[in-house]
Amino acid sequence: MNAIQPTPHTVDQRRASGAYTAVETIAHQHDVKLKKDYGGLCLKLPALIHQCGLCQALAFYQAKAKSGDNAHSKVLKDLAQVVLEREDNGALDVLLKQSRTSPLLEYLGLTRNAMACSTWFKRYAEALLKEKS
Repeated sequence: MNAIQPTPHTVDQRRASGAYTAVETIAHQHDVKLKKDYGGLCLKLPALIHQCGLCQALAFYQAKAKSGDNAHSKVLKDLAQVVLEREDNGALDVLLKQSRTSPLLEYLGLTRNAMACSTWFKRYAEALLKEKS
């Protein structure tokens, strides 16, 4: 008799899981300002990517990231890790470079992936951080 093998996770399940882990980590922080800022940025990110494009949205958040500990920086790092499915700190640099240098079809795919991931961040910010859109 063959044992039933678990099906591999879908791409959307991996996106949801990565976003959940990132937002849950923020939810357990004691820094109320970081929670509020991070949640607000997560709510705005899908619309920003849609309106401005991925490259410009990333550049805007990067410009606002003053230090490695603020909400803009944290959202960027978390998004890059989920989009690229990488746990390392170099994911952000890779995402920024890809958004600037990819050919059109790759850029569109990267944008579509980032939009899907940012939507999960928005949903979990609403659920876990109690942010209102």
